[in-house]
Amino acid sequence: MRFAVAGTRWGQTHLRWLTDCEAARVSTLCYRSDAERAREIADQWKVPRISDDVPAVLANGDVDALAVAVPPDAREDLLNAGLDAGVLVVTDKPLAHDAATAARLAERARASTGRAVVCFQWRGNPALRALRDLCAGGELGTVFTVDLEFQHDFMAGDATRWRWRHHRAAGGAGALADLGVHMFDVLRWMLPGNWGVESARALITAPKRTLTDGEIVDCESEDIADVGLIDSGTARRARVFVSRVCTGYRTIRVAVQGTAATAVVEADPNGGAATLTLCAGPDARRETRTFPGDAMNPYDRILAETAAGPAAWDMAGFDDGLAAQLLLEEALRRGADSPLVVTR
Repeated sequence: MRFAVAGTRWGQTHLRWLTDCEAARVSTLCYRSDAERAREIADQWKVPRISDDVPAVLANGDVDALAVAVPPDAREDLLNAGLDAGVLVVTDKPLAHDAATAARLAERARASTGRAVVCFQWRGNPALRALRDLCAGGELGTVFTVDLEFQHDFMAGDATRWRWRHHRAAGGAGALADLGVHMFDVLRWMLPGNWGVESARALITAPKRTLTDGEIVDCESEDIADVGLIDSGTARRARVFVSRVCTGYRTIRVAVQGTAATAVVEADPNGGAATLTLCAGPDARRETRTFPGDAMNPYDRILAETAAGPAAWDMAGFDDGLAAQLLLEEALRRGADSPLVVTR
C-alpha cells in the first residue's frame, strides 16, 4: 500500500512504523513550510518525493493512504482531503482539538468510501487483549471497577520541545490529550458501555517552560489529571489517572475487579512488554502471564485488518476517536479545565 505522510516531527514515528511494514511504502512526505527539513527527513527515510500540497498529492492517484501526524488543531483540512479522496486515512490521537471538530470528522468519515483510523495502538497490545478476553469471557464475574493509569516522564522538568502541547486551543488539553484519550479508548474497547465522567481534577507542574531556542512558554494545559467515570447502564465505576511528568517512571496499568476475580495488566509504555496477573477463586490463587516486548506498530494491524475486510476490523475508527474526545471534554468541564498550579 502506498502512503503519503503529513508531518515532519511526529511524522517521523509514522515513517519508522511504515518502513517496518513489508506491505507499505511511503511515496510522499508532506510538509507545511520547511522544505529543507522535509527533504532531509525524506532522504533519511528514503521517501522519493516531498510536497506542501496534500490535496494535489491525493489527486495524482498514486497513493492509497494518508497518515496525518500534525498538531490536533491542524488536522481537519488534511483529514477531510483524505476522506474526500476515498483513501485509507490514519491520524494520531486525539482525533481533533475539540469535540465539535471531532464530530464533523466522524460524520465525514461515515460518508467516505475509504477507511478512517485513529492511532489508539494500545488496542494491539497482547496483554491488554488478553485482559479484554477475560472481561468478555466472564472469568472475572460481574465487573464493578476499572482502574487505568498511564504515567510517563516525557514532560518532566521545565524544558519543552512543543509549544502547542501547552495551549488548549492547539492541543485540546495536556496530559489528557497526550495520554488520557488512550485510556478512555481502552476502557470503552475493553468494557463497552455508556461511560460518562463524574469528576475530574488536574495539576500544572510547570506554569512556564523553556523551548529549545530559549523562548519562555506560558503553560495552560494540565500535566497530571485524575478522572472518575461511571457506566450509567451498570453503575460500574472507572478511574483514569495520567501524568506526563513522573520523573524516571513509565507505566501503563489497568486493573479490573469483578465478583469472581481481579486481573491486572502492567505494561512498559515504550517497549510494550507486560504482565497479566489474575487472582481468582476462594483461595485467591494467583497466576501471572508474561508478555514479551511488542512494538505495537499500528500499521501492522491496520494493514492486516484492511486486507481481511470489515469483519476483522478492531482498530479504532473516527467514531471511537469522537467518543474519546467527548470524554476528554467532559473531564475538562468537570474540573480539569481549571488545573491547580503546583507551588514551588
